[in-house]
Amino acid sequence: MEVILLENVDKLGARGQTVQVADGYGRNYLLPRKLAAAATPQNRKWIEQQRLKFLKLEAKEKTEAEDLAKLLEGIQIVIARRAGEKGQLFGSVTPVASGAGSLTGLDVPDVLALGAAAGSAPTFCSVQ
Repeated sequence: MEVILLENVDKLGARGQTVQVADGYGRNYLLPRKLAAAATPQNRKWIEQQRLKFLKLEAKEKTEAEDLAKLLEGIQIVIARRAGEKGQLFGSVTPVASGAGSLTGLDVPDVLALGAAAGSAPTFCSVQ
């Protein structure tokens, strides 16, 4: 099944790309969640018209992420989390993101906190 992505989809492609996916994945996951549209001639024409809108949206998202990164730069936050003997963190990064957000007063997405957590404890955390 050929679909046009309406949103960025991890390990598949970026918004506006035409990709080939399994029929079930497209029909049962991508289409109902409005992550993609069937690659019909009408939809291809519509996507071409929307391409400029997509580029503006991506630029805005990038600018917002860079602004948030500048605000968080240099801020050191200590959040106690359980870790293994080798410093491997247990659980998800959601508590890290919510903790960073509550301490800074900013809305910190999980993906930004993931860079700090990334599977191992940062150097300033002690393993307990």
